[in-house]
Amino acid sequence: MAPQDDEKRKGLNDLRNSFLFLAIGAALSLVPVVTILGSLLSFIGLIFLIMGWRALGRSSLPAAPRYKSTGNWIIYSIIIAVVIAMIGFIAIVIVLISSLASSGFPTGPGSSSSLFQSPAIQDYIADLYAVILVAEIPMFYAWYRVSSSLRALGAELGQPKLRTAGRLFLVYIALWCASLVASFAAFKAGVISFSPTVAQGLGALGDQYTEFVGTYAVVIILGTIVGAALMILGSYLAYGGIKGTSIQ
Repeated sequence: MAPQDDEKRKGLNDLRNSFLFLAIGAALSLVPVVTILGSLLSFIGLIFLIMGWRALGRSSLPAAPRYKSTGNWIIYSIIIAVVIAMIGFIAIVIVLISSLASSGFPTGPGSSSSLFQSPAIQDYIADLYAVILVAEIPMFYAWYRVSSSLRALGAELGQPKLRTAGRLFLVYIALWCASLVASFAAFKAGVISFSPTVAQGLGALGDQYTEFVGTYAVVIILGTIVGAALMILGSYLAYGGIKGTSIQ
């Protein structure tokens, strides 16, 4: 068997494993007790995803250069996202400390509650979402490349499931981006805030958090479930499409 055929077989096997791990990881992420395990499996799936595309990039498939570029871009996006997140987080923490120092830190009874209700904290949360959004842009592009490569691979292998999976990942990216933009805009406009509650004293902060989560629980839960469902379904179709291909 030619070396390029070996690379094709290895790449498809790695991609199949990748989407299996991603599907299971997304499903487990919905269960609070095993969320960490789900994140670990998703990370393993991401490693297999990189390995799979890079291996296909060394194969004899016509779109091999595209597959290699996709694998490389996943790596680049992770590095760029981490750098942006670190720089952005340091910057907004400096701005927060400066803002609190200029306005004066709350003191006395209820000072912690007052701190979390201050405009500086609201701006900090909004800026935090903005940093996350900017840091995720390279990841959006990487997943767009995955989607594009899946559709190309589906056309080459004659597997409609792969093309459908690629389209589902596009919807997943759009939902992911929209949720971050909406959260940033809501905090920036004051639509979402840690507003005071009737409860006072030691339990006030806990009550405020409960109020915040309770008010937007439906949106948060639905967004999480829909996002996970898209990842599960897309990964399942990609797994099935590759499994249905002769890779021997």
